[in-house]
Amino acid sequence: MLPHAHGQELPSRKGSLRKKEWTALLFIIITCSILSLIKLSEPLARIRISIQERTRIIEEKNHYDTTELVNLIEFDNTDHHNISSSCARDVTPAILDEWRDAKQEVCSFGTFTKEAYPLKRWEYSPTFMVYENITLDDLSQDISSLNCSLWNKKLMTPDHGTMDGDSESGATFLSQITQPIIRLGPNRDPDNSYERFHAYLNVAMVMAILNITNPQLIIIYQKASIPMGDKEMWESFSNLQPIYLTKMNGTVVMEEESNHHDSSLSPIRSVGSKRLSRMVDLMPTFSPWTSLLVTKSGGALKGRGTVHHCKSNLFQGITKWMRSNLLRGSDDFGTYNDESNIIGSGKDNKTIQVVWSSRAPYCCRPPGVMYTPKRSIDKEDEFLKQLDKKLGDRYNLTRVDFGSETTIDSVKIASRSQIFVGVHGAGLMWSAFLPKHSGLVEIFGGDRSSVNRHYHNIASLADIHYRFLSLRGNALSLKWDERSVDQIVKKIESIRFDEEPGEQD
Repeated sequence: MLPHAHGQELPSRKGSLRKKEWTALLFIIITCSILSLIKLSEPLARIRISIQERTRIIEEKNHYDTTELVNLIEFDNTDHHNISSSCARDVTPAILDEWRDAKQEVCSFGTFTKEAYPLKRWEYSPTFMVYENITLDDLSQDISSLNCSLWNKKLMTPDHGTMDGDSESGATFLSQITQPIIRLGPNRDPDNSYERFHAYLNVAMVMAILNITNPQLIIIYQKASIPMGDKEMWESFSNLQPIYLTKMNGTVVMEEESNHHDSSLSPIRSVGSKRLSRMVDLMPTFSPWTSLLVTKSGGALKGRGTVHHCKSNLFQGITKWMRSNLLRGSDDFGTYNDESNIIGSGKDNKTIQVVWSSRAPYCCRPPGVMYTPKRSIDKEDEFLKQLDKKLGDRYNLTRVDFGSETTIDSVKIASRSQIFVGVHGAGLMWSAFLPKHSGLVEIFGGDRSSVNRHYHNIASLADIHYRFLSLRGNALSLKWDERSVDQIVKKIESIRFDEEPGEQD
């Protein structure tokens, strides 16, 4: 033995080698065990993959760019003190809380649930349904009236669902959609910007109630030709390509995906059964003719025939969200989205932009066919020359045929204007995108008298000034003279942008 530096004996070399041998042997045993387990797991992995391929359950990923859209609808509460107490319950986010709290569980089965959200205080009791873990054989399938006890097992998604049959025996394969789906029924007029605005408001409110961003929209139509303007608006609601279904004579056709939208983002790219993690259904229990615009609430809102003066941060928040999403790709986006650019009457020499909403014939509705609206102005060119001359250099008058404009261009035009003037009709709906404290001058006549006050009420919701007058005429055209032109000029000049709209509007 050799002495250690501190007088202790060192272990023999032979004992040291034995420990190393045992360590090496233990390492070999562990390594072999791991390799055996890996080899054993390979068939299991192949079985799992085979099952997944057989059932074709597709887990969709949220791989879209969320920076493209303004995902959250925000409501400005700084002017909340300007909203009367009688209006606050109906036109502020308080109505969203009321609607959310109205939730009723209808039934449940395994992981499947069905819930109803009725707003009974509103006319027609608008109700949307929420389904969790449901399988549809057809994306347009009406399931609202089915009794829970009569549900077919195909419509259910059990906790550990299986598919009958296999790929060789013609089994029905499923695509599983995890992104929230909002489905809208066909009973509306997508060619009319006013009528379709009900649907936009309702879907936006449902998204806010349920805190949904970037939903997969399923829009169902009952006509072969889908208006591009309607599609433009829906495609601003989400980064996912909407699904457009045409249901006619019992046949459902899925339209080919839009060329200007990234179709790879859509989780539904084929027909067939779909397993949906969550679907919000607005068909057919939700009336397409009801929205914040015209409803009777039993409170401040009394329908299209009665005026109200309710300024709505809810309505303004939704239209601002729409505008931001629609115009997000514009080079001058900041200009269109900045409401502080409204000019103060009498404080500067800036030219006031006045838009005349024309009801002259335009192309095309349906495609390839000229459309002639009712209540057009007789000799419109001469009328506009007279109006422009009497307004003078302080105002810049522009004629716009909103029926032939895209949705994006219509919103751009409204966002950079200060006053809308026009005969009662759907083109005035775009005044909702005017800056706050701007103005709308509505002309009645023919088959639309001044008892139709829904554009007045839209102006109130948007917090813009409102004026009106009537012209003589019939359902097809309205007559004018120099006196009526002078009346319109006075209405326009009476709008002061540095004053808040009030009871006089």
